[in-house]
Amino acid sequence: MRQFVKYVLATITGIFLMMVVFGIFIFSVAIGLASSVNKKVAMPDNTILELEIKNMIVDNSSDDPFQYFIAGGQDLSSTSVSKIRNTLRQAKGDDKVKGVFLKIGPFDGGFASLQEIRQSISDFKTSGKFVYAHADYLDEKGFYLASAADSLFMNPAGDFFLNGFSSNIIYFKEALDKMGVKMQAIRVGEYKGAVEPYVTNTMSEENKSQIQAYIDELYSIFITEAAQGIDMPAKELRAMADNFTIKSVDDAVDKGLVNATLFIDEVKAQFAKRSGLDQDELKFVSYKRYHAPFNKDVEIEKDKRIALIFADGEIGMGKGVYGSIGSEGLSETLRKVRNDKSISAVVLRINSPGGSSLASDIIWREVKLTQETKPVIVSMGDVAASGGYYIAVAADTIVAQPSTVTGSIGVFLIMPNAQELMEDKLGLHTQTVKTGPYADFGSIDRPLKEEERGFLQGYADRVYSDFITKVAEGRSMAKDSVDKIAKGRVWVATQAKELNLVDVLGNLDTAIQIAKWKAGITKKVRLDIYPKPQNPIEMLMNYKGQVKTNALKEELGPIYGFWKMLSQYASSESKGVNVQMRLPFELQLN
Repeated sequence: MRQFVKYVLATITGIFLMMVVFGIFIFSVAIGLASSVNKKVAMPDNTILELEIKNMIVDNSSDDPFQYFIAGGQDLSSTSVSKIRNTLRQAKGDDKVKGVFLKIGPFDGGFASLQEIRQSISDFKTSGKFVYAHADYLDEKGFYLASAADSLFMNPAGDFFLNGFSSNIIYFKEALDKMGVKMQAIRVGEYKGAVEPYVTNTMSEENKSQIQAYIDELYSIFITEAAQGIDMPAKELRAMADNFTIKSVDDAVDKGLVNATLFIDEVKAQFAKRSGLDQDELKFVSYKRYHAPFNKDVEIEKDKRIALIFADGEIGMGKGVYGSIGSEGLSETLRKVRNDKSISAVVLRINSPGGSSLASDIIWREVKLTQETKPVIVSMGDVAASGGYYIAVAADTIVAQPSTVTGSIGVFLIMPNAQELMEDKLGLHTQTVKTGPYADFGSIDRPLKEEERGFLQGYADRVYSDFITKVAEGRSMAKDSVDKIAKGRVWVATQAKELNLVDVLGNLDTAIQIAKWKAGITKKVRLDIYPKPQNPIEMLMNYKGQVKTNALKEELGPIYGFWKMLSQYASSESKGVNVQMRLPFELQLN
């Protein structure tokens, strides 16, 4: 017995010591990696800034030393619109920077983000410096971005397809019927098509018309701006796309969309030729490593600051994590900047398709209280719709990119009835003891009663009425006028401005300038950015959810969206009632 106790104690001690050593190791690696990432690099003369666009394009991100290791070697790095914008602004006046090398890889990003990056590239070119672009593969989005460059080169073995925009939605009703699951949907607004894939096998005319209007407007923006970039008549470029003229890199070179086919090393030789320097005199530096000192001769408004708050992702209850908006987390941030007397104005950058109606309302209240004490300017990213629009309407001014997707003023909720699946398919039978006829309301093992469906419809109607009332108050419109353009209808910002849902078409810089003007700031101003950068341990913890998401996407493939939607609807806030203010369809352009 004594020997057994000795071995147990020795084992426990060994495990404890291993945990301590491992903890010290992880902490040391974290500090080392973090310090190396944040270390500023002095720029050499004759710098060519490498602007690599790949993976996920996000509004704001921090360099994460853990992402490669935690993801099992998978590259999870993202392209930050804010970092690109700030870098190009500084590089524009930096004598050490001779030009920009725009490297376009596979990426996933919204049209408004691409538009903002493209505007920054165009602004950089006004300095007289040049931009060369290179890609192995291009579609419409990639070409739209590349068209801002002085010259576009492609890999000789690459691919280039130009055939227009499309958007498809997968309908699950028949599959659910075969599984024995009936989705019970309640919605307000005939354009709120989020429930359609679960209750029908075909697209409604209302949903089809709004999607058609959406892709037509974005297509028009793409054709107009890309054609201007390559100095080609818009009609000619549109004809090429509509007729599927461009099916290869050779086609693109032949029609003047691409300057030449070159490998990357040959493109770098072109930089030397353009600069009048030997190739070994040029230094190619990643934009993520670029650092130019702030101009000390510029006058700074010392006692006034602007808070720039990034609200990115779906809206839900709680603190929220990176890539999502938590009602509690964003509310805390808004209260903090509201009570900080040194902050003179707030710019709220929204990039959200919406989410929980309750969480959206909690955030709306904090935006409203902040707006009553200091100017609040909303800047919309790729999408600020439904709940994303709800939290914007209390602001003084709403700024959006022309291609921003917004509106979608409507609500819905969905509850599954899995009685047939449980009883007939799986042989599961539920027995319920209750105090009254409705005590088991929200159970998935039975269909809704008519009275319950009526209660849910009334509940959704009240939430919708509150929605359009807040829009009417925030936009100084009559409630009936809001209702006419609401009904869940999605609008592109160019259309939304005509409807008074948006004030100004512009980018984040436009919103910051308006905030300065409203706060009476005439000099340069420093920005307080929220949320604050994560420390290495927070980064490590945050990647748990990201790795899980990536694994699910890989395993589930095209039905990941279906699983995601069901899991969101299943998370109820009270008695199974989870009213959603969410976009009516997944915004995917093909």
